[in-house]
Amino acid sequence: MKDYRQFLNENSNRTIFENESDSNFYLDFISWLGKNGYTSSYDSKNPTKHWTEAEVSGATTKIVVTTLRDKPDRSEAKEAIKIFIQEYFNTPASEGIWKEKTSGTMGKIFISKNVSGLEKSKGPQNIDIYFKSKGGGTIDVQEVLTAALVLIGNTYNSPLSIEQADEILLEAQKQFSKVKGQVKDSSKILEAAKMNYADLAPSISSSNKILQIIKGGVSEAYWTGQTWHKDIIFLNPPIPGSGFKNYNSSDIILKGKNGKFYGFSLKKKKSIAGINPTLINKPASGNDSFLKEVLKPSELKSIEESRENFFIDILLEHTTKTEKELKGMLKGKKSKFWKEVGQLEKENITKKIKSKNNIFFKELAKKVPENGPEFLKNFFEKSFKTKLKTDVLLDALESNDFDFYLNTGIGTKTKNQIVFSPAKNQKLENTITVIQDMIDSKGGNLEVVLSESKTQAYDISDGEVGAGKIFFDINFNKEGESEKNTIVSLEVRYKGSYTPNPQFQAYTTNTFDELFSRFGEDLG
Repeated sequence: MKDYRQFLNENSNRTIFENESDSNFYLDFISWLGKNGYTSSYDSKNPTKHWTEAEVSGATTKIVVTTLRDKPDRSEAKEAIKIFIQEYFNTPASEGIWKEKTSGTMGKIFISKNVSGLEKSKGPQNIDIYFKSKGGGTIDVQEVLTAALVLIGNTYNSPLSIEQADEILLEAQKQFSKVKGQVKDSSKILEAAKMNYADLAPSISSSNKILQIIKGGVSEAYWTGQTWHKDIIFLNPPIPGSGFKNYNSSDIILKGKNGKFYGFSLKKKKSIAGINPTLINKPASGNDSFLKEVLKPSELKSIEESRENFFIDILLEHTTKTEKELKGMLKGKKSKFWKEVGQLEKENITKKIKSKNNIFFKELAKKVPENGPEFLKNFFEKSFKTKLKTDVLLDALESNDFDFYLNTGIGTKTKNQIVFSPAKNQKLENTITVIQDMIDSKGGNLEVVLSESKTQAYDISDGEVGAGKIFFDINFNKEGESEKNTIVSLEVRYKGSYTPNPQFQAYTTNTFDELFSRFGEDLG
């Protein structure tokens, strides 16, 4: 292999050459990564931005770009790299130069050996750029961080300088070992919290609000992300037939010095005006479909067949396989069929997703509103645990030994400080009351409909810009009012790869938040 690394070390400020014959994509890309904070080896001071290189095959080299912990950050990194590549070659995705392909959750970007500028012992190399997130697997630092901040017991005013934020993070890390429920390597949590201002801001927002609720202080803190500690397992009894491993959805549980337990389901967003956190993220089709408890078996079968036929049409257009061969692959485990789909150019699938030929999305879009009442009942039960009033956990709630809250921390990091607003906080009983009134049509009519304000994937015309999604609105239309009040926005979308099933994602709106105004500020 040519020793490019020495060249890079000596030319860290290398710029892209204006004369294309003098340019080298590989070197210029690695230089661009360096300028954007990525290192060529794991850096414990900045564990979230680095890149690695490994040979995949004789003709292809793999470069893995590791980004921040959250999927939005990974998506933003990919988009930035796509823009760099497009500007570098002065062309959108093009055969023989670069392509975006389906492979893994985020897909990959392929750079042809004709333009890659990379040679190894086996000759010119194609480059596959993959995207990975870093940050402790299932660990959500916000949850442990919020619990630690509550144990410290201080409230903070916004904004805070980076220096102040570092001091708070250091104090919080000293409390991590006191948060019970950690059964795996706690060093990963400590590592993930270093310089993690993005999680610190909403965590302070949540902690400030929690300290208002639990007057008199906290004696114990528990994190449920890895296990339910023996002290609090009684608050998470098994609920047969609920479909939930943990029906109590508290991320942290705190024991007040008054002996009472408080559970908090923690969410976060960057600003008050920002999109609310995702309520659900469930498959829209397949064996684990969110619709299994909503639709009849014949309707589920119809959706699955439309999905398969949609991809058969694409494979017939872009491969040499016959319809008989493809349908034969769909017998049994179907893995061969979906492997064929995974080898298609992502661009070819995206084009069909955004077209009138998308029979799969058309079928989904029809079945959901047709089964509106059952869909809404299932949606709210899964999202807000509206069955909880009649379940075992009610004993603890009614005995006043346990209070449960939905808490959304609001905050983010700006250029040189962190800013945060008061967290949104709602008590479980109030949430259930509001939702149950809507389900029972008290004061209005609840419905799920296709969104009229957004263009559906199958309505996008050739050459028109649009998202490859189905958009639904859940509206609560008040009695005597003609205006539709959208309380939840729903999407069906693919997440990077087209071989898994698309996902339902849902977000509450500000109108939904206003439904709680009758309860005032909910501080327990």
